[in-house]
Amino acid sequence: MMPLARATVAENRVQAEFLPPALQQVAPARILGQLEDELPRRQRQEEDGRVICHGDLCLPNILIDPDTMRVAGLIDLGRLGVADPYADLALLLANARETWPDEVTARAADREFSELYGIDLDAERQRFYLLLDPLTWPG
Repeated sequence: MMPLARATVAENRVQAEFLPPALQQVAPARILGQLEDELPRRQRQEEDGRVICHGDLCLPNILIDPDTMRVAGLIDLGRLGVADPYADLALLLANARETWPDEVTARAADREFSELYGIDLDAERQRFYLLLDPLTWPG
């Protein structure tokens, strides 16, 4: 993802509307610089636990069987690959957050997810991928 982000930023093709609202006025090169500083740490984390990632894991890309309420399939697999699971988890949780009526409910859902998934969510790791992802979608 980082080479793609570098190219997208260098070519001035970042779609600012994909960035968190508080960062939409920040120069993408500045955001990329912050991510570059964190990259060695994130690469070490990735090496410790790579998984197959969807690459754009958000609710519209998950098909649910209405009879069983179980995952029946995934669509939009153009970014499928091996990566840090947080590349998918960060997007999934951020997208799911938009469905909750308030922050209290969203945090409770995140806690329940982390318990069922068997991890303690790492907010900084999530933030890294939530900032990296919008830098990889060229306009």
